[in-house]
Amino acid sequence: MEAGRITCGQGEGQMLLAIQIVHTTIAAWNYYCLLYMIYCHWTGRKSSVLVAAYITIAIEAASILPLKFACPIRLFVDRLYSPYVNDMLLPPSLGRLVMPVGIALFIIAAGIKAGRGLRLLSRR
Repeated sequence: MEAGRITCGQGEGQMLLAIQIVHTTIAAWNYYCLLYMIYCHWTGRKSSVLVAAYITIAIEAASILPLKFACPIRLFVDRLYSPYVNDMLLPPSLGRLVMPVGIALFIIAAGIKAGRGLRLLSRR
């Protein structure tokens, strides 16, 4: 066994499950925020939930950008367990799509916001 790596025994398995639950919850909340941003930008709606979504996505961006679009929780699981251990409660094939789909949703939300802004400017 390598130094610093945990084998999945009884207590460690529970810790890994807790990490997977937290990571999956964070990813689901981020997706909700991105989809809500798209909805609000499309309809022109403004609310405190939209502000919370902006703050959430800003925190997420601040955590992944310095790591070259790598999730810090994924890196933590890689280091603590193994790169082959799943870090979310999703099948590995879906887990690999979380980041690219999230980035695509962000680009869509930003594009709609920019398009609405340009449309409003052209009306003046």
